[in-house]
Amino acid sequence: MKDSGRPVAWINADNGQRVMIMLEEASTATCIRKGLVNPAEKEYPGQTGKAFALHMLNVCFSGDDISSEGLDVMNSIFRDGVTNFLAQEKSNG
Repeated sequence: MKDSGRPVAWINADNGQRVMIMLEEASTATCIRKGLVNPAEKEYPGQTGKAFALHMLNVCFSGDDISSEGLDVMNSIFRDGVTNFLAQEKSNG
């Protein structure tokens, strides 16, 4: 995590360099929606899905700190986001 609170990751690029990727606020919100809220709403339609998503967000944070469960969720969401981004870049280029 950067001081800004945005998730960051170091990845190994195809050319062997290590690259830092940082999600902007809008990207982070999109990842949370696609990785947590949407699946919860599909699994538990209606208000229950939204309540479950809020519960999961509360589990992810412990006061101002991120819980170990939160790190696992962020790791999964971030990994999926980077994988999808790189796949789109590869298909576009």
